[in-house]
Amino acid sequence: MVPQPKRVVLTCAQCGEEFEVYWSHRNSGRKFCSPECYHKSLYITRIEDQNATKVCSGCGKEKPLSEYHRNERNKRYGRKSLCKDCEIARVMKYYYDNAEERSASISEYTKKDRILNPDKYRNRRAAESKKLWSKAIDFFGPCACCGESRREFLSIDHINGHGNEFRRTTKAKIGVYLLRQFNAAHWPDELKQEYRLLCMNCNTSIGHFGYCPHHPDIHYTYYNASEKSWINPQ
Repeated sequence: MVPQPKRVVLTCAQCGEEFEVYWSHRNSGRKFCSPECYHKSLYITRIEDQNATKVCSGCGKEKPLSEYHRNERNKRYGRKSLCKDCEIARVMKYYYDNAEERSASISEYTKKDRILNPDKYRNRRAAESKKLWSKAIDFFGPCACCGESRREFLSIDHINGHGNEFRRTTKAKIGVYLLRQFNAAHWPDELKQEYRLLCMNCNTSIGHFGYCPHHPDIHYTYYNASEKSWINPQ
């Protein structure tokens, strides 16, 4: 009679279920019931608890997971090894240490990309201009003379005149560039003392004649091109 091979019952170290195998020296140290459980055991369970902490490899401080940027490659925490502060410092150090090289690389890429994708930059400028002009109309209001509110008709006017003189200076900016400065300054109320919005008709009439037909009784300072001087009709 042929002896039957001995069978033993083991417990899977991954799923916890019992499984039966033939006893042998090779199977005596077996820990998993299937290749799937074996491969799962290779991955450490990710910590999903946001209250958990992690030690930064840069500053060495223990911080909550919310202080780290996400990184899907980290199977345990799902976060980068550097905290946000250290990561920002690392990136900024690299940028400034290689400022000339990075600037040249970005400029070269932008030049080529503008040629290959002109519509992308045209649409980007149009979207930026539309957004800035919308903020300007909300801030300054419509045309200070006739009340025109359509952006296509509006322009930025220097209340105290000297617009041409301002545009001749080295730091002068006009149009959307001036709006960028306003937006960067978060639209302070002091701007309303120096600038306003006028439609092109009112702006042209005030600039050439010192008054607007909408309100002929109100006179403004205007520039006399023949005398090359500023004149106040009042």
